[in-house]
Amino acid sequence: MPQSTTSAGRNARRATTASFIGTAVEWYDFYIYGTATALVFGKLFFPGADAAAGTLAAFATFWVGFLARPLGGLIFGHIGDRVGRKNVLVTTLVLMGTATTLIGLLPTHASIGVAAPVLLVLLRAVQGIAVGGEWGGAVLMATENTEQKRRGVAGMWVQQGSPAGSILATLVFIAVGHLPDDAFMSWGWRVPFLLSALLVVIGLVIRLKVTESTDFRAAKQQEEAAPKIPVVELLRTSWPLVLLGVGASAMGISSAYFTNTFVLSWATSDLGVDRQTMLDILLVLAVMQFLWQPLAALLAQRVGAVRLMAGALIANILVAVPMFLLIATRDSVLIGVGLALGVLTGCSYYALLAGFLSQAFPVRVRYTGGPGRQPLAGGRLLHRAPAADHGLRAGPGPLPRRPRRRPGDRCAGGRRPAHRRLTGDLRPRDPPSSYHPLFPRTLMHLDALFTNGRFTTLDASRPTAHTVGVFAGRVVGLDDEVAGCTADRVHDLRGAPAVPGFNDAHQHLSMRGRRLLQLDLHTGTVPTLDALYAAVRERAARLGPDEWLFGAGYDQNKIGAHPTAAALDEAAQGRPVWLEHVSCHMGVANTAAFARAGFTDRTGVPDVAGGHVERDTGGRAAGLLQETAQHLVTRAFRPTPVDSIVAAIAAGNDKGVTEGITSVTEPGIAAADHVGHGPADLHAFHRAVEEGVLSIRTTVMPYMTVLHDAGPAGGGDTWFGLDTGLRSGFGDDRLKIGATKIATDGSLIGRSAHMCCGYHDEPDNSGFLLFDEDRLHHMINEAHRCGWQVAAHAIGDAAIDVVLDAFEAAQAAHPRPDARHRIEHFAVASDEQVRRLVAGGVVPVPQGRFVSEIGDGMITALGPERATRCYRMRSLLDAGAVLPGSSDAPVAHGSPLLGIHDMVNRRTAGGAPLAPAEAVTAEQALYAYTVGSAYAEHAEDRKGRLAPGMLADFAVLSDDLLAVDPGRIGALSVGATVIGGRVVHDAGALD
Repeated sequence: MPQSTTSAGRNARRATTASFIGTAVEWYDFYIYGTATALVFGKLFFPGADAAAGTLAAFATFWVGFLARPLGGLIFGHIGDRVGRKNVLVTTLVLMGTATTLIGLLPTHASIGVAAPVLLVLLRAVQGIAVGGEWGGAVLMATENTEQKRRGVAGMWVQQGSPAGSILATLVFIAVGHLPDDAFMSWGWRVPFLLSALLVVIGLVIRLKVTESTDFRAAKQQEEAAPKIPVVELLRTSWPLVLLGVGASAMGISSAYFTNTFVLSWATSDLGVDRQTMLDILLVLAVMQFLWQPLAALLAQRVGAVRLMAGALIANILVAVPMFLLIATRDSVLIGVGLALGVLTGCSYYALLAGFLSQAFPVRVRYTGGPGRQPLAGGRLLHRAPAADHGLRAGPGPLPRRPRRRPGDRCAGGRRPAHRRLTGDLRPRDPPSSYHPLFPRTLMHLDALFTNGRFTTLDASRPTAHTVGVFAGRVVGLDDEVAGCTADRVHDLRGAPAVPGFNDAHQHLSMRGRRLLQLDLHTGTVPTLDALYAAVRERAARLGPDEWLFGAGYDQNKIGAHPTAAALDEAAQGRPVWLEHVSCHMGVANTAAFARAGFTDRTGVPDVAGGHVERDTGGRAAGLLQETAQHLVTRAFRPTPVDSIVAAIAAGNDKGVTEGITSVTEPGIAAADHVGHGPADLHAFHRAVEEGVLSIRTTVMPYMTVLHDAGPAGGGDTWFGLDTGLRSGFGDDRLKIGATKIATDGSLIGRSAHMCCGYHDEPDNSGFLLFDEDRLHHMINEAHRCGWQVAAHAIGDAAIDVVLDAFEAAQAAHPRPDARHRIEHFAVASDEQVRRLVAGGVVPVPQGRFVSEIGDGMITALGPERATRCYRMRSLLDAGAVLPGSSDAPVAHGSPLLGIHDMVNRRTAGGAPLAPAEAVTAEQALYAYTVGSAYAEHAEDRKGRLAPGMLADFAVLSDDLLAVDPGRIGALSVGATVIGGRVVHDAGALD
């Protein structure tokens, strides 16, 4: 259950506060150790050496912490990515505070001899290991618990821990610095270390109240487990980003090391500046940094974060020489001015560093790869250590090259190869290893920019945008996040509204394309039965004498009756005819078609279980075949040739992109005797992708009858499915295997849906199941057991009960988390069935467009009372179900805008209201056709919203879907469709 806005905001503030305090403790411990290193440790722990050698030895212990930090970063980064951020941060805070406190209790060389420096080194190593995991985790807890648009600010507050720790450390040392030298060297220096215990207790009290980070919990829920060894994956896939993160961190922390350690030692030891004076200067500088960093964050929102960081780095380099010259004057004012130059330029960069690194890697390896790389930067700074050469060499680290394109992306001369141009370059390239809202797209040239739009993102953290940046098919930033970027392609939307791409959760794309190539028999084209016969006559005249005539889309409820074989014989003049009903649940054949199937003169046609053969008074087949009986004739022309399937897919795709469709789920392939063209259906879809004629992202559902018992699978198990072990989820974002589909009953308008009681206009008919109930239970149980998502077509309330019973029994026998089974249509359902569906985590997939196109027929079939429970939507949402959007095209029109119109308005073609209480808002309908449909296919982590990391799929509309009068939604048009950042349809909306 998602958090409320109030609780999420409260947790974000608590996480940021806890991270700020933890980081302040870290920097406090660092500063007091650095200060003690410069002022105390050489004399107390290395007394046998001269002053210079003692100082060098003390600084050597200081370096041990840096050597240990990378180890701590690797250890705790690994644990943080695999187990969680919170527990790691509690551990590091306790470990760090304990080590610091023990340093304050440590006997000196005068008391225990050489054991004193040895113990100091060991405690410093423990401190370094703890600090190695602390800062990165603190940054992630703050930013990952904060909404996207405020993560930069949250990261800045973590960075405020540095000046806060410095202020506190300096104040404490100033206080003890007023002690006489004997008292200071005896016990005064220990006080700052012992106070660390109090800070740790305060930090723990707050940190323990913070919940695990939102991003980490979301990744766990989506089963995005971290790799066994995150650092190995990072070095294998993202080593340039790792190096860049190390370089960026090195520049960010070098200023603090330089100021609080080297300058303090140099000024007090070599230049003769009073210790108290230097501490006062450092205090003023820390206060200055604390005040300046929030201003730098605000400035970054105006000029761009990367611009400000780059400018600050350049300025930091330019002020280095005058800073050294001013410090060398030994004048306290000039020393302060010189250090202020370095601090102000350095902290302008440092203020933004946490936000820069916190999102530079995917969640599953972010602790190891993002802020967790800062400890390595500390290791690099050993080579810049002031005690070694009293100098500082700072550099920005390696900059990434523009990412290389994959071989074959462009031919010689810059043109894309033909197959790439045809596909719209939608084949996946290796994406950047992150989609940080600042990093990759600013330092890399983008593939595409879409500007001057009115984007509805459906991302709660950033609901609207005007610019979208795209790289490798994914959104990498919005608005100011991509300001100043260049791109291969820049498209101006000219102020047009845009929404995430429509995802039809139940559309027979290939069947829709097939019908587009056949004789159109929809009521708008053939309004009467006589007009249908005339259309058949006209088409037959253009065919050869033995050629099949295929037509589809008629509805007997609208034209008065089903066609008959005898009338079609006359119209087709001896040619075989097959006319498919609009519902796909029945069809009509003429005498020649029956003869091709082996039934001369329509005699000898058998009855079929799960189907119905309409007969004349003499017992001969009259032409109409329902449900499974259709196969008696369709077997004469199926399986369909692969070339014909590919052509149908292409036609369906070309139509779909004009309607803003970017994803579909094809509900049923491979079963020519039920749903599908034949056993080579998946091959045809692959060919369509390879040949560039399928750009819509497609999830296909193998029909359950093609699954079978494949025998032993090892370990005493058996496999039910396909012989290769293929199951739901296999594939990629272009083409993948989804649920397995099974139709349990027929259709409402065909009066074959399985109802609890008779139809209103046919009281003696309650429909029927297409399969025996025991067989349905067996198939669903076995598919569930073997890891399949199951999508069961169930329209009648009696069929819905059968399916819910089967789902519940399968889950009880073989528990599976988030199986997310589906009921396609869920057409006539009681309140109790809605409750059972939600309790079982089942996804309902109703069709909004049915309301207008076949709503009058459904009201006639159900009667006024049962019609109030027809194609429920509002009730489903109110009960807590996730509602997808779908059309069942070509049964109904496939346009998502028309479907949304009907979901909102709930009026039949005749103007009658159909279950008006089930109407939803335009925003809920849009959410259904985007996020809801993505959820139905286990893809909500990459589809449905426009946000960094999501697929760059969207539709440009003629007007704002959420602002127009609800009665006008169906009149809107799609101006352009974009899939993976590629324009696949443009009706003039883009410049």
